[in-house]
Amino acid sequence: GKQTRDFVHVDDVVDACVRSLDRAGGLVVNVGSGVSTSIKELWSMMAGASALTPRTASSRPHDIVRLALSPVRARIQLGWSPYTPLKDGLAGLRAD
Repeated sequence: GKQTRDFVHVDDVVDACVRSLDRAGGLVVNVGSGVSTSIKELWSMMAGASALTPRTASSRPHDIVRLALSPVRARIQLGWSPYTPLKDGLAGLRAD
């Protein structure tokens, strides 16, 4: 659970993809928030006040330990930056 990833809301990714159709100009553009969130933190946000506990496992061989993308080129080339914070995106997925 110590591994970190750069989580981006699907609506934000779709927006970046649509913008890239006319603006990417053949460049490779990272679509990310630039924010690292550990798997443990993600679990805590998802579990909220529930009594659920995460299942632990050993890390996989060759697993990437830290991952966060720079959104700078997307901001410059596409005029894009993520607009949905992780907590808000997760809250929108909860069933009422």
